[in-house]
Amino acid sequence: MYVDDVLNVTQIERNIKHPVQRSECVIEIDTDHPGFTRLRLIAGGKRQHFFVSQESVVNTQTGIYLSATNFLNRMRQIHKEEIHGPCLSNRDQTVDIAYCLRSKYLPYNAMPWILRYRRKWPPNVIIDRIKHYGCLLVPIGPKTLPDCNLLWRISFSVAEKQLVHSFNFTQLLCYGLLKLTLKRIVNTHDVGKDLLCSYFVKTALFWVSEEVDIDTFQLPKLSFCFTLCMNNDIMGEQLLLSELFHTRTQHVLRKDQSQQHYLIT
Repeated sequence: MYVDDVLNVTQIERNIKHPVQRSECVIEIDTDHPGFTRLRLIAGGKRQHFFVSQESVVNTQTGIYLSATNFLNRMRQIHKEEIHGPCLSNRDQTVDIAYCLRSKYLPYNAMPWILRYRRKWPPNVIIDRIKHYGCLLVPIGPKTLPDCNLLWRISFSVAEKQLVHSFNFTQLLCYGLLKLTLKRIVNTHDVGKDLLCSYFVKTALFWVSEEVDIDTFQLPKLSFCFTLCMNNDIMGEQLLLSELFHTRTQHVLRKDQSQQHYLIT
């Protein structure tokens, strides 16, 4: 993953300091797709931006926006590699590199995650780190809107990595057991294959870890913790869908529509 730090992404336009040294963009969350945002270009800075050119922006009636599609095409022209989802991949598709932007601010719809009641996990020091780091913006829109090239996906991959690194030994064992169950049991059946993914497993563990006392995650209670995760609403919904839908097309459609994010409510 490569994070471009030349273009500055902010939430409030009046917070931009003058004279402008870097290109400035303002986040505009898409209300119909809470996990995605538009990036409205406010000003071009004195520093030359290698990745964002005139071909990367789109003029609309409401302003000038940075196009995710054009940005990715610009990366492809520079690096002479193939597009693979939101990434650039080598010819053999063995290595993917995601070129993304960073916002030092969490989106407004993620703020309830910081403030909501929880037992002991995650600890306050991890919450503060996530809050101060912000989020990443990946150049890809919703799968349900193939022609929407102005939407960028909000990524909390850095936040999720910090959360996983804060796991105790039993939480890590539970995570491994859930992934093993997914690989060796769920994905071996045609009906449920590819309906669940490691993303849902990790999200279910995040929710359970937050809702119960962290002292619950002790080795003698590993089986109980595993059961709590399997009975979580996210896992239960996806497993129920595997019984109701029997075609791969329907599986993919429902999976995309029902996907929930731990940090966005």
